[in-house]
Amino acid sequence: MSIGKSLHGIGWRVLDKMAENNAQKKVNVKVSVVVPVRNNQEMIAECIESLLNQDFQKDEYEIIIVDNNSTDNTAEIIKRYPVKYLFEGKTGRTKARNTAIKHASGDIICFTDSDCVAHKSWIRELAQGFNDASIGGVGGKSLGHEVSNLTEKYIELLYEEYNLSFRSSDPPQIMTGNAAYRARVLEEVGCFDESFETSEDYDLSARVFWSGYRLEYAPKAIVYHRHRSNLKKFFAQYFEYGRGYVRFSNKHRSRLNKNMNKTKLRHFYYRILSDPKISPDIRTKIHFYFAINVQNLAFLMGKTFERTMGRFR
Repeated sequence: MSIGKSLHGIGWRVLDKMAENNAQKKVNVKVSVVVPVRNNQEMIAECIESLLNQDFQKDEYEIIIVDNNSTDNTAEIIKRYPVKYLFEGKTGRTKARNTAIKHASGDIICFTDSDCVAHKSWIRELAQGFNDASIGGVGGKSLGHEVSNLTEKYIELLYEEYNLSFRSSDPPQIMTGNAAYRARVLEEVGCFDESFETSEDYDLSARVFWSGYRLEYAPKAIVYHRHRSNLKKFFAQYFEYGRGYVRFSNKHRSRLNKNMNKTKLRHFYYRILSDPKISPDIRTKIHFYFAINVQNLAFLMGKTFERTMGRFR
């Protein structure tokens, strides 16, 4: 049995029971669910099936899948399901999501990714998070999908840190793998900034927050994410995060509290390397230490690359 299954097996049963107890709590709001996808024929079917299997009232939500110019069998797989299929030929997640927003009919727009599987109460829990007019966005809890090696376990720790620190972040960050916004708020702030290739979710949630709306955390709104399976893919991910961070910092330089976020990261690194419950043996500790260095090197190289390229744009 994989680490992920053993860790989350009990959690699934508890969540299922909670979902049964809460299923009668009807949420009177129309919801659109948006999933951008490009060349992910291996995972898109399970993602769609998890969205079709929600305990939310069926006539009150729509599923919009945006094929972002796939060249594999992704489009054919999407068209097997009763979802709204859109094609966006200009590649980029921001462009794909904005295309979906233009065609969405919901008052609340939920976002997830094609490498995610949503728990059956996900839509309902996100929608219930909008219990006050001052709330512009809601983020849910992201956990690993069948975590099976030490790289995935390290990334799971990063996600756990995100889940724990949501309310204390400045500004709060809602990851688009598990996010929901009021449609009117998206229209007001201008949706996703299409100049971003990554960190577009951080940019959007920050703009919503700085526009005077509250961002809330819904811990029972859960999606299971397939983490990067090796350090090479992890490096590539954080290289792109470094690039996105430079664009975000350049755009919002006067508003950022960089020192607080750096301090939080240092505390996180210390905790995972020193706590025997987290790093129970020397092999795990060494792998996590190596992963920390890969993460920071990739992020630094991404920032350097973006700053260098920015001079030639």
